[in-house]
Amino acid sequence: SAGIVLAALLLVVLLRPAAREPLIGERRATDAITTAPSIAVMPFVNLSSNPDDEYVSDGLTEEIVTKLGSVRGLRVVARTSSYRFKGKHEPVAGIAQALQVNHLLQGSVRRSGVRLRVSAQLIDARVDEHIWSQTFDRDASDILGIQEEIALAVVAALKVSLLDADEFRIRRRGTNDTEAYRLYLVALPHLLGRTRPPDMNVAKRSLDAAIERDPNFAAAHAGLARYYFRRAWGGLNDVEDSARLGTAAAERAVALDPASPEALQARANFRFWRHRFRGDYEAFVSAESDMQRAIELDPTNSVTFDGFCRAVGWHQPGLASNLVEQVRRTGPLCIGP
Repeated sequence: SAGIVLAALLLVVLLRPAAREPLIGERRATDAITTAPSIAVMPFVNLSSNPDDEYVSDGLTEEIVTKLGSVRGLRVVARTSSYRFKGKHEPVAGIAQALQVNHLLQGSVRRSGVRLRVSAQLIDARVDEHIWSQTFDRDASDILGIQEEIALAVVAALKVSLLDADEFRIRRRGTNDTEAYRLYLVALPHLLGRTRPPDMNVAKRSLDAAIERDPNFAAAHAGLARYYFRRAWGGLNDVEDSARLGTAAAERAVALDPASPEALQARANFRFWRHRFRGDYEAFVSAESDMQRAIELDPTNSVTFDGFCRAVGWHQPGLASNLVEQVRRTGPLCIGP
């Protein structure tokens, strides 16, 4: 399977002595943290009394990673690498060394009814000093605004020049309906297999409800496409219906937002599927283009790299190997979705 090819490629890369990444606390002669701005957004801690509110803190973390990842001149570690430290209490210097960054963004989220308290602090890991911190006490409906403010504050604190296009991407929202956004966040961990066990029925209901509230929410349509893709790829029944409905959802997502990495990846998944099971080579070429564009738009998303690598592993092992190398550069500890 493609997964076996991916595993083999990963093994080849990982066994290269020069490419081996340092473990926590391990140092090498060439491991000096560079002065160019780089950052890892650590998983925001859920301080709410309800553990089910974890989706809020995880969603906030992911969105900040995406927004910062769109800024030219700032290297942002892939979210999967950062999530390796979720729930762990490691020294700042050790985490920064393992992730090969010079700054960490840490924070917490507490949801209480309709109120939301978000605390964030930016740390210069080279001297273990806070260079910016702020607490946001807001209505929970302002979560989209909080994400933007944190991203812009971090860029300012790091003294990174912000181009108009960068600021546009930071301020860009997939939806202005915060309940639709909340429903999307509920679905996301199930879609990506980050809950144990994932409940695809919860994902489907949440996405349907999000789209009902905001029919123009591209990421929700892309999520629905991912739901159907899982059914088309791994199902024994209603495969054709799943492929048809998923393709329609993906095309709708791209039509709504051609610059959405989630939408482009969703469409690419089904185009790769058509190549794999229907022998459509033109679909394969189009899927490659979609995946490359998705990576350009969001270079921190390891799910895109992983899906791309699995899809081309048999046909273009050289490209797959290059994708593995890109994953390693984007996130030193990032292997798999």
